[in-house]
This record gives sequence, structure tokens and C-alpha cells, in this order.
Amino acid sequence: MCYYIACKEKCFTPTKDGSTMNEKKLFISQLYDYYGELLTEKQQYAVEMYYNDDLSLSEIAESIGITRQGVRDQLKHAEEFLVSCEEKLGLADKIQKVLLISEQIQELCSDESAKLLEISEMSSKITDLLS
Repeated sequence: MCYYIACKEKCFTPTKDGSTMNEKKLFISQLYDYYGELLTEKQQYAVEMYYNDDLSLSEIAESIGITRQGVRDQLKHAEEFLVSCEEKLGLADKIQKVLLISEQIQELCSDESAKLLEISEMSSKITDLLS
């Protein structure tokens, strides 16, 4: 499965799958936006603090009164669950594709020579993605 991730910053440390840490953080944060309500409260808190607020494991552990390892475990389980949801449902992937097609439609609409057929085909693609 291909994930479309826009990363403005230059990336730092490659992870095991070849992506960078910044890309991973952005990806997990994006998945959290879609599937976060399905996580436990502790997992939600850990993901929010780590990925969205950029706190360290130690800072999170101190704020909720558990060990650093406990926070790491919460994050690992949450990440696995979020990725699993995306693999099964594909919401983030579909929305990224819809956004790309929408941009293409806007470009065609701004071009006076754009053909209605092309716009109609792109509209059909959006409908297919969302069904």
C-alpha cells in the first residue's frame, strides 16, 4: 500500500522500513486523526503527547505516572492498531487520492480549454473512491 505523505522538512533518521522518523511521525499523526477515537484513553493520550505535542517518552511517563517503557508499549500498540485500521479501511489513502484528483479538477477548471469529458471522468474517479 502506498501512502502519500507531504514532508516539508529534510528527514533525519531512516527507520527499518526505509522511511524517516519525521515521515513516520506525520503518518501516525495523520492516522490518529482518522482512527484515534478507536484507541484506549491511555493510548490516545500517549499518541497525542508524543506525535502531536512532541514530548519525549520520559516526559509523558512523568506526566501520567508510569514508566518510560510503559509509554513506549502504549505507543507501539497504538501504532500497530492505527496501521492495521488503515490497511483494512484505507481512509487516509482514499482521502489523499481524492485530494489529488480534486487539485487536478481545479487545474482543469482554471484552464479555459479544459474539456468537460476530462472533468466528468475525474468526478467519476472521486465517486468510485468514496464508494
